[in-house]
Amino acid sequence: MPAPAEQSDGTPVWIDLASSNVEASIEFYTGLFGWTYERAGAEFNNYVNFSLDGTLVAGLVANNGGDAWNVYLKTSDAEGTAASVVASGGQVFFQHHIADLGEMIGFADSNGATTGAWQP
Repeated sequence: MPAPAEQSDGTPVWIDLASSNVEASIEFYTGLFGWTYERAGAEFNNYVNFSLDGTLVAGLVANNGGDAWNVYLKTSDAEGTAASVVASGGQVFFQHHIADLGEMIGFADSNGATTGAWQP
């Protein structure tokens, strides 16, 4: 997959799993797909990055609720995307600036279907 900066807006560029059992999820996905993992540390909410053959493929974050995979769509304007979600009847759950990497948004459409956006 080309780097997110090279993708058009609306293209899927990242996936991650919100898990209520991080250790079990790590064990499952490393065993299932042969992924390796690296913990990003407390400054990144203990986010886990999965890789395959040295290429980042997915992420994992602790979640107290139900487990779910999330797809992030590329945006070149995180603020504008968040405003459009709300103006269209959706709800923004979170918007995080991730160090010098980019901006992450989690949101739902007006029917409650969830996804996210990533501005590199």
